[in-house]
Amino acid sequence: MAEAEAKAKLSQLVPPKVLDDSTKLNIIKLLAIREMCEYELIFTLNTKNVPEHAKTLEKAGIVKSRREGLRLFYSLANPEIGKLVADSNL
Repeated sequence: MAEAEAKAKLSQLVPPKVLDDSTKLNIIKLLAIREMCEYELIFTLNTKNVPEHAKTLEKAGIVKSRREGLRLFYSLANPEIGKLVADSNL
């Protein structure tokens, strides 16, 4: 898929406000690889405000969460978003 075409499709699925935020974009990129728990995201991105960003992404319908004991796991609600982010070189 061409980069321009991927960006156009991505803009239909993800609000521009999300794509302009590097932390949210990095969360999407990591979740495109695999489901991750909140702690993994915090340590990988080296930022403690991951929960706020993840909740925003969840409210936007981009990620989904599930609880397992005390851990909160996140994954992409639509795997196509991860592919489009990769194809658009964001």
